[in-house]
Amino acid sequence: YISQSSASHLNYLRLWGINTKLPILSINYSLSPEHSFPTALIECYTVYKWLLDKENAKLLGLPVRNKPIKIIIVGDDAGGSIAINLTMKCIEDNIQLPSGLILIYPLIVFSNSTSISRCLFSNDLILSSQALKISVDSYLDGQEIKDYNKNQITTISSGRLSSLSNSDISFGKPSESLDLIDLLSDINDNIYKKFPTCHIFSGDLDIILDDSVYFYQKLRKNGVDSKLTIFRKLPHGFLNNAAQLSNGLQAIFSISSSIQYFYQ
Repeated sequence: YISQSSASHLNYLRLWGINTKLPILSINYSLSPEHSFPTALIECYTVYKWLLDKENAKLLGLPVRNKPIKIIIVGDDAGGSIAINLTMKCIEDNIQLPSGLILIYPLIVFSNSTSISRCLFSNDLILSSQALKISVDSYLDGQEIKDYNKNQITTISSGRLSSLSNSDISFGKPSESLDLIDLLSDINDNIYKKFPTCHIFSGDLDIILDDSVYFYQKLRKNGVDSKLTIFRKLPHGFLNNAAQLSNGLQAIFSISSSIQYFYQ
């Protein structure tokens, strides 16, 4: 929410483009604190609706046929959160949904969390608990978190080891006693039931790993086709540091395969 741009993500976007042979549109949305919620969401939603027009899609080199355009939304960290909000807004406005969602270590819970991953990795060098709080506070800018069911845009922000099923997830699960998951638990399940297929990726050293696990479980509970992949020995932000990590490139190409899956 507060740093980086489309240019800072070109290292892996290029690899995805080469590997998938698909056009990739990266949105350089406005950052906080100068532009707090919901500016970034509005910008991304505007681009998405613009892209639904086939004439606009042609300008980007997208193959246009006599059927709806396939748009796959991919977002990491804050971008994953925005992708979730964007999908909810599409459902609310009854417009074409993305063909698929790919969320990479998305930030889901905005409240101060004492989940296992946030406690274990609170001093992470890339995203510490203090840096996380600064980022969220800047994005919200003192705005109250609203309940989606009250006709407000909810302010949730919005490996290749194995693909986990419900029974496989035994670590990093948020405590059932937490009062921090209100952002998602307060949303009517009927919203979740309409979500498109979703693939979620995270690392087992990620401070917000539990957010991914929780959201995956929420989707599965509501019958949404979803998949969670957790990479071993990868921290938060591994996409931007793949060259320095032992299996970083493997993770990038695994996500690339997921993009191809949705486009088939």
